[in-house]
Amino acid sequence: MRSKTPFLTGFPTRLFGSSKRSAQGILERKRREIFSQGLGELSLQLGEELPPELMESCAQTSRYRVYSHEVTFWAFLSQVIGEDGSCAKAVSEVQQWYRQGNLAVPSANTASYVEARQRLPEAMLGKIHRHLFDELERHTTSENRWRTHRVKAIDGTSAQMPDTETNQAKYPQPSGQEAGCGFPVVQLVGLLDLNHGGWEDFVESTIQTSELKGLDQLFGCIARDDILVGDRAFVSYETVGRLLGTGAFFVGRNHQSRKLDFRKGKKLGPNERLQVWRKPHWQTPGSSLTQEEWRELPDEIPIRIIRSSALGRDSGPTTR
Repeated sequence: MRSKTPFLTGFPTRLFGSSKRSAQGILERKRREIFSQGLGELSLQLGEELPPELMESCAQTSRYRVYSHEVTFWAFLSQVIGEDGSCAKAVSEVQQWYRQGNLAVPSANTASYVEARQRLPEAMLGKIHRHLFDELERHTTSENRWRTHRVKAIDGTSAQMPDTETNQAKYPQPSGQEAGCGFPVVQLVGLLDLNHGGWEDFVESTIQTSELKGLDQLFGCIARDDILVGDRAFVSYETVGRLLGTGAFFVGRNHQSRKLDFRKGKKLGPNERLQVWRKPHWQTPGSSLTQEEWRELPDEIPIRIIRSSALGRDSGPTTR
């Protein structure tokens, strides 16, 4: 039996050795090493995922311009994932990169970099994102799937925007804040592929918009035999019915407004039952379906209810 009593108290802890580094610790150490060597090393380390020919095809500015789209992208990436997210730090990284290449070093003024960052084409960022996601897909095998199913998760979040008149008009601040006292807020609904962790796609809206509207726009990303995992906001007859119509499945916690009677249905186990949901007589308010599409939903849906103490009572439903 191993004893954990510290017999040699008072000695420095480094004399006792250290535990095996975690995967997160190894990645963090590698990240620090890359950033300590500047943007050139960052672009080299990601050269396989983001090859130079891809960056050149995405960029729409001359490669000889100080803040070309390619240079601005790498500076912006280092700003996002680095510890110091300031524009001044990003400009200093560009200066170091040019200095290492024996090129004319740009000014430390951040104005040019900020303007160049605003000029980054959304199409360029979208093409890079799609390429990275396709690379993740290419390296994913059937072993990464759950019982041959591709599992995807959907969820929403929000982020503050720069306080400009344009953003205030398009993404109003929360209604609970007094005018002029808050920042514009954008709502994001994203779809994650849990087989490899890649962010497949996302949509944006105001925070007053239901997250279900985001699912409507992301529905094309869900294929036959996929399993969609969502929180209570996405648990509705319409959502489950539409997924079943495409041959997909849904797993999520029961919506708080839907009362479940665990005594009903077919017993599958101590905490599992098979119940039947029936289509509401009236179309759900806020539904994006046409009347014809609503009528095409199945009249009944078999639902597998699972009760777990770890998640709380009646943590279902799931479909099968």
